[in-house]
Amino acid sequence: MLAGFLFLLLLTDGVSSERNCSYQDVVDYLNLTNNKDLFSLTRPVKNYKQPTEVTLDVLLYGILDVHEKDQKLVSYVWIDMWWKNEFIAWDPEEFCGIKSFSFPAEFLWKPDITIHEMTEKDKGPRSPYLIVENTGDVVLTDDQVLSTTCRMHVHKFPFDIQSCSLTFKSIVHTVNEILLVKYHDSKKTTEFTHQLIQTQYEWLFIDMRVTNTCINQFDFQQSTIVYTITMGRKSALYIVNFLLPVMFFLILDLASFLISDSGGEKESNSQLRVESHDFEKLSDELMEALKTLTVVLNNRKEEQKPGYWTRIAKTINKVFFICYVIATTAFLKNGVSSERNCSYQDVVDYLNLTNNKDLFSLTRPVKNYKQPTEVELVVALYGILDVREKDQKLVPYVWIDMWWKNEFIAWDPEEFCGIQSFSFPAEFLWKPDITIHEMTEKDMGPRSPYLTVHSDGYIGTADDKVLISTCRMRIFKFPFDIQSCNLTFKSVSHTDDEIHLTAFEL
Repeated sequence: MLAGFLFLLLLTDGVSSERNCSYQDVVDYLNLTNNKDLFSLTRPVKNYKQPTEVTLDVLLYGILDVHEKDQKLVSYVWIDMWWKNEFIAWDPEEFCGIKSFSFPAEFLWKPDITIHEMTEKDKGPRSPYLIVENTGDVVLTDDQVLSTTCRMHVHKFPFDIQSCSLTFKSIVHTVNEILLVKYHDSKKTTEFTHQLIQTQYEWLFIDMRVTNTCINQFDFQQSTIVYTITMGRKSALYIVNFLLPVMFFLILDLASFLISDSGGEKESNSQLRVESHDFEKLSDELMEALKTLTVVLNNRKEEQKPGYWTRIAKTINKVFFICYVIATTAFLKNGVSSERNCSYQDVVDYLNLTNNKDLFSLTRPVKNYKQPTEVELVVALYGILDVREKDQKLVPYVWIDMWWKNEFIAWDPEEFCGIQSFSFPAEFLWKPDITIHEMTEKDMGPRSPYLTVHSDGYIGTADDKVLISTCRMRIFKFPFDIQSCNLTFKSVSHTDDEIHLTAFEL
């Protein structure tokens, strides 16, 4: 009888231990799929004044290519990011010790971190999953092939040392919303990269410096982390294949003048045996080096002005001081307001953005169709990547900011702890169909996944674009020609009575 009782007790314990032992049990407990709006649409904080700290770890896996002429670096990097979702937490003891699980990325909010210098969209595969931990930390791991701009100085070729930066920042969030934090310092990052790096092309990796900075763009304070990659060219390759042969022919040419007149008639240059094929290759390489040197030396004029670095240092000091004042003010005000209606989700629920998606996303957001939507536009040129005279094409890198009014969106910030704006997924809101008339190929840069929604109904979008546009060039005055290229912004299908474009004066 006692043995039977113990057997039943053991059997019952075994059955109970089977309960809550699958990942789906944790997903059901957190209600991740049924309450998708809470976890994916807005920044996951219970109080909007609390910034989301995004910890970043970047390691260089390989230097794939360096284009001195185009001023580009192609690198392969490993990027790990993690942040806290305040709506996620569970006790591992209640779920058989489960401390983490992978979950589809589209179900959870992700920070819109981009690389400032990136000119082409990442061509590598993206991770379809995030790692969710019981503490609420969410981890994103990505391997990316990056094509980034890099200002190179090749006047010391082939003994030059280049420094290229990767600046990580949010596209639409301010420093009060997303705060970037480095995981490793410069010493650790350099040490781990030396252990990890597999390919370096014709370069030798030296170090990788990591710095936290705060930048100000159009009165927009943003937290950034800058990874500066320093690499030196493997000069032995050029010494053996380029400099030594040139020196040999130079010495041979000089030695010919030491031949005595009595030794017979000198052989004329026209009678010398010329290794034409090899010499033409050396000549072509020399011409390419001279072209690259000319381009870079022209770019160094600004840097050579007296007081340049002094002005830069003063600017950095001012930016740091402004960031300090903003951070201190936000900290002091943080504990004053009430906890009521202090999350972005409260505003989303009040506006009914997710349940009434048709109203906000399908048609032009005006209460009277006769009222045109005014779209304000700001365009800044970040770089001229290429000019193709033969194809009559210009490849610029531009920053484009647009904003317009959605008449169905408005709230009183006083009723929501002072929330004046928040970011929201772009697919939920109507966007003007603005295109560039001269663009011949689809934008190669990464698009912003979020729009910024303001309490007065204004919607803002920020995009960095690499454009390939037609440009009628007149080069009959080459090399003293001056070219003018247009970027014409217009709506694809709306008339001027429906969408009216205006240039915003800074």
